[in-house]
Order: sequence, then C-alpha cells, then structure tokens
Amino acid sequence: MEMDTNLSSFNLDSLLVPTNKDVVVTFTPGEDVVSYQYRIFKNNSDNLVTTDGNLVEPSVIYRDYVMVDSNRKVDITLTDTGIYSLEIVTMDINGNYNIINSGNYVIDKQAPKISIDNYYNQIIEYKIGEDNLDFLVKMSIDDNYDFNLKDRVITNIDELDFKTPGLKKLTYTVSDQAGNMTTEIVNINAVKSNLNIIHFWQILIILCLLPIFVYLLVYNKAMKLEKRITKYSVEPIKKYSFSMVDKLLQLYKKIVSYMKPVLAKSVFITKHSKKYDKYVGIVDHVNNDGLEFVCSKIIVAIITLLLAIFSKTFQFKILSFEEFFIPLILGYLLLDIYYIIKYRQYRNHLEADLLQAIIVMNNAFKSGRSITQAIELVTIELEGPMAEEFKLMHLQLQFGLALDVVFNKFAQRVAIEEVNYLTASLTILNKTGGNIIKVFSSIEKTLFNKKKLKLELNSLTGSSKIIMYLLTALPLFLVLVINFVNPDYFLSLYTTSLGLVILLIIVIIYVSYIIVVRKIMKVRM
Repeated sequence: MEMDTNLSSFNLDSLLVPTNKDVVVTFTPGEDVVSYQYRIFKNNSDNLVTTDGNLVEPSVIYRDYVMVDSNRKVDITLTDTGIYSLEIVTMDINGNYNIINSGNYVIDKQAPKISIDNYYNQIIEYKIGEDNLDFLVKMSIDDNYDFNLKDRVITNIDELDFKTPGLKKLTYTVSDQAGNMTTEIVNINAVKSNLNIIHFWQILIILCLLPIFVYLLVYNKAMKLEKRITKYSVEPIKKYSFSMVDKLLQLYKKIVSYMKPVLAKSVFITKHSKKYDKYVGIVDHVNNDGLEFVCSKIIVAIITLLLAIFSKTFQFKILSFEEFFIPLILGYLLLDIYYIIKYRQYRNHLEADLLQAIIVMNNAFKSGRSITQAIELVTIELEGPMAEEFKLMHLQLQFGLALDVVFNKFAQRVAIEEVNYLTASLTILNKTGGNIIKVFSSIEKTLFNKKKLKLELNSLTGSSKIIMYLLTALPLFLVLVINFVNPDYFLSLYTTSLGLVILLIIVIIYVSYIIVVRKIMKVRM
C-alpha cells in the first residue's frame, strides 16, 4: 500500500545560491508517518563547483541515519562549508517505507583569496611620471564557488594621489555571492623619477665617448694611410712617432703629476703608500714610488665607478647608495689583487732559483774564482728575477760598495730566510776568513734537503688543499647558481633589516672559516 508523500515536506527544498550563514532545514512528516530516519550527504571538497560550472553532487555521508520514533518534525542544522542533501526514510502505520530526497543546499563560508603579481609583502616603488599604473592591478582572485570575481573588486586607486611622493596604501576589496569579503593592502612608495638625471648622464657619456670614437676613426684611417705609403718611403734614422699606448701612458703620467702633490699633503696617505714601495721597480715598472701607486689605485677606482654608472644609465637606472660604493671599493682594490699575485709569483721564482744560484757560486769557488766572479757567473748562467738581483749586486760591487753592504741590501730586498743565512756566512768569511767551499757546500746541502722536504710536504697536503679550495669556492658557486635560477631567492637578505643582520653573520662565519682553515693548513718550515 502506497502513501501520498506530499503530506511530508521540507520548509526549504533547496538552496542553490550560496550563503555564509548556517542553514536550518525543517522536515515535517505526514500524518500517517509513525517513525522515520534521516541522514545527511555532503561534498567535502574545497571546490564547490566543477571546472564547467556545474555543482558537485554530494557523495560522502556527513551524518549517518538518525532515528526519530515519533511523528514530530525535526530541525536539521547545516554549518560547515559544502554542498549538502538530505535523505528521509519514513514508515507509515501500515509498515510501508518511503524515501524522500531533498535538493542541494550550498554553504560557502570561505572568503576569496586575492593574489597580487610580484608582491611579497614588501613596499612597491612607483616612480612618478615614469611607471604605468596598470602594473598595480595585475591580480588574480581564487574562490571555491565563484570563478569570475574581478568585476566585484573595489579599490581606492582613484582616491590616491600618485603625483606626489610618499607612501600610499592601495586597498583591494572583493566579496563573493555568499557575502564573504577579503581585503588586501599593497604599500606603494611613490618617489620622484630619476629620468632627468639618467638623461643627463646619458648625454654626458655620449659626449665623452664621441671624441674617443672620432679619434679612433682618425687613428685607424692614419694607420691605413701609413701602411699604403710605407713601401714608397724611406725609414728615418730616428723615429719620433708615438703609439696610442704611449700617448695614454703620457696622459696617465700627467694626471698622476697633478694628483701626487695633493695626496702628499696627507700624512695618512703618505704612510699608507709606504707599504706599496716593495712593488715599485720589482713587479710595478710604471710607478716610481708608493704614492704614485696610490694615485693609480684612485684612477682605477674612478674608472670602475664610471663604468658602473655607464652600465646603469643605459638600463635607465641610477646607482643606489650601496651600488655607488661597491665598484669604488672593488676598483681601489683591483691593483692590489693584481700586484699581490705578481709579487707572489716573483717571490716563488726567487725561492726556486736560489738553490741554483748557490750551486753555481759553489762550483765557481771550487774552480778557484772569487766572490765577485762567482756573482758574475750567476748572472750569466741564470735567468729571471734571481739573475736580475745578482746583476744589481755585481753592479754595486763594481761601484765600490763593500761585499757585506751589497749582500745586506740583497737580503733586505728579497726578505728570504735562506738569503739571511747566506749573507751572514759571506760577511763572516769576508772578515775572518775560512773554507768558503765547505760553507757553501753545507748551505747547498741544507737548501737541497729543505726543497726536497717542501716538495714532499706539498705532495702529501695536495689533496687536502684541493678539498679546502673546493669547500671555500662551493658556497659562492651555489649562491651564484641559485641567484641565476631564481634572482628573487636572496632578495629578503638585502632588502630587510633582519636579512642584512643575517647576511652580516653569514659573511663573518664564512671569513672566519677561511682564516681558520688556512691557519690549519699552513706549515712553517
């Protein structure tokens, strides 16, 4: 026997328009219903609709059967976000069962999410009159029900004055159909445009480069003309023409001649220049003293800064405070790095050739030659820095300097421990006499054993040194690779105060690590 189901009803058959409030569905059973039970189905997915815009049917049992052993009505409360449906199974007085299904009830309590392109909670810089405001509204909105909410976005962009400098707060507000609202604030710092300054630098650089370009064209034309007429002309006995390098060197000397008297007035710079005297005449044949070397360092620093300004200008940017000092400092230290490497190579050549010089002198003594003749023989047999040093010693002896004075000057110039032993031995032998062949044989044997020990030590510590160099270079290499793959990865390290503190700690730890490892690996002989 069937029962008329119209007597049983819901106060709300369905709710397809989403709401952000709790939904109470009241079920009123018919008069013939003696008992019933109900259960609730729910879609638990975060997305309430499919990609084609259709509702996702509830499929998961949210609440299993609840038994009602009477004919009374029941209120069913739906609270969480999701799509619900109800299933009622009734039993009438004759024991017949009937199933009643409701429609869908959509509850959306999840607010939409605003995603703004290139915004990572930092202040966006806007250059007045230079940037376009369109980049500020590049955003995307994600919602679990509504797919197109851009038309519902409200901003205060029309209320903000982007013509005056200062911090502006751009507010985005969006609400979905259920009434959920989200607000996102973007901090925009409006600054004055540097376009006029950039144009000034661009014009200035072009005006500076134009004469150089014209000079190169004229020089190239003159060289071609010289090649054409050379075969029809006679070479002069004395040639007074200067190459471009010579002219640049003359220009450099002229600039240094103006800078040197000015820098000489500073006691600090004068003392600072003294430590560069060891390079002059040895690996630096351009400058005459340490003060001129400091002038060269300042010129290189200025050229490096101009190159940085040149590159930034043609990117339509200007140097920041940090970017101004970085090329200046690097340019000032550039010559130090170059001459330290050259001076180290010079010292290595001296140490390597010292044993050969001792062997040549010892063989000369065995053949009955004097100290002066032995020194002259070294200048003939050897090449390189050691030969130049012995040539200078031979010249000083010819000018009448005493032997001990000449060797003392030699020891002060090269500052090698073995040379001090050699100088002391020759000075004592020259004053007191003795078997010079036996003394030099002893020195030769000592230097040979020390060199042999040094080579063995280098072979034993070679792998450790390679590991040390790899571990030193690996962090820098990884930083460069990560920065190349993702330039914004380390952005917070130098754009926030906490990041700068962390960066300083990283640099201190890295430098301390290098110093400690070098101290451990260094072996004094």
